[in-house]
Order: sequence, then C-alpha cells, then structure tokens
Amino acid sequence: MKGLWAIYLKEMAFFFRSPIVYVLLAGFLLLTGFFFYSQVSIYSLISRQMMHDPMLAGMNLQRGVVQPLLGNIAMILILLAPLVCMRLLSEEKKNGTLELLLSYPVSDTSVIGAKFLAAWTVLGLAVFLTGLYLLLLGAFGKLNPAVIATGYLGLLLLAAGFSAVGVLASAATENQIIASGVSFALLLLFWTLGQASQAVSPFLQPLFREISLGSHLEPFLQGVIDTKDLAFFLFFTWLFLFTAVRILESKRWKGWA
Repeated sequence: MKGLWAIYLKEMAFFFRSPIVYVLLAGFLLLTGFFFYSQVSIYSLISRQMMHDPMLAGMNLQRGVVQPLLGNIAMILILLAPLVCMRLLSEEKKNGTLELLLSYPVSDTSVIGAKFLAAWTVLGLAVFLTGLYLLLLGAFGKLNPAVIATGYLGLLLLAAGFSAVGVLASAATENQIIASGVSFALLLLFWTLGQASQAVSPFLQPLFREISLGSHLEPFLQGVIDTKDLAFFLFFTWLFLFTAVRILESKRWKGWA
C-alpha cells in the first residue's frame, strides 16, 4: 500500500482548500437540520395527543425523532456522496494527471484506497456533524446513547459503501457529470430494492431484500448490530473497490489511463 497516505493527504488538502466541500457540508446540514426541526415539531404535536390516545403511548424521543432523523440523513447522503466522489479520478483523467500519478511507484490498490478514504472521511465528517442535533435534543429529553452509537455506526458503514460506489463511477469515466449520475443511479437502486421487492415475484423478494442497502441499515437504526448486516456492508464496499481497482489496472495495461 505504498503511497496511500501521501495520496490521501493530497486529496484531503484539495477538499479543504476548496470552497466546494464547505458548500456541500453546509447544504447537507441545512437539509438535515430542516428534517430535524420537522421531526421535532411532529413529535411535539404527537406528544400532546398521547394523553388522549393510548395507541401513541409507546412513542418516545428515540422512536419519534432520532430514528426518523438518522433515516433521513441516510437518504440525503445519497445526494451528497456522488457530488463528493465525482472528481476523484474523473478529474485526474481529464487533466492527464492520472497518467503521471500511475507512473510513480504506487499500486492501483493504493490509489483507489486513498481516494476512497478521502471520500469516506468527508462523508463521515458530514454524518458526525449531525450529532449536534442530538446533543441539542439530549438537553430536553432522555436519549439512549448505545442505540444512537449503533445508528451512527450503521451510517458510517453506509457512507463507506456510498464512497466505494462513487470511486468506481469516477474510475469508469473522465466526465464528472456522468460519474455523478451513474453513482447516484446505483445508490438509489440499491437503496430502493427493499421497497421494490413488494412488486416482484415471491421467488425474487428475498434476493431484493438481501441486496438492499436500506434493509441492512434498518437494524442499526433500531440499535441492533447483526453480523449479517455488518458483513453485507463490508462485502458491498470491498466489491465496488475491487472492481474500481480492476478498471484502473485495465487502463494502465492499455496505456490509456
């Protein structure tokens, strides 16, 4: 993995010297903040109805605000990830700097790994910043730290998978818009497969649910860590990174990087 750390630092320097990442993070926090405010408002309304409707007695901050908020964060990441990842390799190809990079004594695995870690760091930072909402919420009610930590673990694993998809899309084309569009389409597809399972034959329903990102994130949001879900996210991330490495290798061998 020679050179991985140097490439990673170069990517992080680019991200945080450019205003783009700050605009993206601000937009992300604006959207998540809107959903947080909306969810708190809805919970406040429901809490007043609890006294008159026993069916709502089981509602609490964890179920009424935290879980929906984390689910909304996951969906907004589908919009953020392609924008963060689209330039990682596409821009290098377009500017001709990827050929120079690959001429150095660094492996394709190191290049892909560094680009992935840089994207994951930015997405992870975006997820981490949303914790400010829960700190604010915790000042007004009791929360379960263990369940929240498990939910954020799920979001970080999801962000890793999203980053891997974005790196693959960026490795496949030198056009950043195409890379962003392909990445978004793939993420949306894998996110909605669980819901789409209701529209296919019973034979295919288990398959759709098993390869759905949303289906595997749900237990984490409920405070449950299942080794099956953990293994899925790790395999999903590895599969897309492995494919990205193979694409980069094919470019190197063809002398067309």
